[in-house]
Amino acid sequence: MVGTENHVKTIRLMNTVCDNLSNEDSIVHITSGSFGEGLQMRGSDLDVMLILPYIEVNDEINPIVRNPSKTYFSMMTEDTKPGFAMLRLISSPHPLIVNFCEIFRRGNYLSNALFKKTFLNDITSVVHGPCSSDMHGRMDLAHCLHNVSLSLYHYMCKHVVGTENHVKLIRLMNTVCDNLSRDDNRVIITSGSFGEGLEMRGSDIDVMFVTKSIKVHDKITPITFDSKNTYFSLMTDNSKPGFAMLRLISSPYPQDESLKSSSYYCLGTALQLMGDNVSAKQTFTETVKLLSRYPYAIKRLKRLL
Repeated sequence: MVGTENHVKTIRLMNTVCDNLSNEDSIVHITSGSFGEGLQMRGSDLDVMLILPYIEVNDEINPIVRNPSKTYFSMMTEDTKPGFAMLRLISSPHPLIVNFCEIFRRGNYLSNALFKKTFLNDITSVVHGPCSSDMHGRMDLAHCLHNVSLSLYHYMCKHVVGTENHVKLIRLMNTVCDNLSRDDNRVIITSGSFGEGLEMRGSDIDVMFVTKSIKVHDKITPITFDSKNTYFSLMTDNSKPGFAMLRLISSPYPQDESLKSSSYYCLGTALQLMGDNVSAKQTFTETVKLLSRYPYAIKRLKRLL
């Protein structure tokens, strides 16, 4: 799926060389995404960040020495959501820069929509989130601005994620709690932003439960079976990149209606994620039939049928 370790390192090195050769005074190239990490995922697109060094973003309270050939924005974080900011135009030698802005509170603020629209052309003619993309979705280009202020770092530490020591403390706390919570049957891993030590306002807590008694192996890998465990084989044929189907090989538990219905439900969810809504609907129908004696359990599922 992704290649050997040496293959991944080679692609990363190739990306670094290509980016350095492509850089110039007016633009800096950074290959990002999965390919930027050296992973050649089937069906994935190419993500490239294009940094515009002639536009700089500074904190409004920081004294800066201005270059008359550059455009400057100040970062306004009041009345904005965590992780977001508004960019107010301070000065620019280019009169057309105003065309990228909208007037708000007696100031010119950079418009996200107008900024992205400026870079649309015959090759990348579609707006895709923060990027401009081609019609076939093979390439995403994200035009970025350069932030030279340390105040963003201090603001994030104070108002969004906490100090470095605070983040390390939460990570340590999560590790201790996970180790104390695990037993012979399962392993608990606190994940998501909180698992990384980030207390983001409004975010939830994500916890992974790893069941030790269920094993998944590659279909071509020889394994020694333990009669106490359930075994699945990984089937990647006719599946999208990053997805797989799990085929039951053996289990000490009888395949009662509950287990069978759970299998159908998992298969239906996988088919739905792959975009095969027709097959997913058929699979969910089988789930409803098996759980017909439990109407409370299928109330939400029947809405999909």
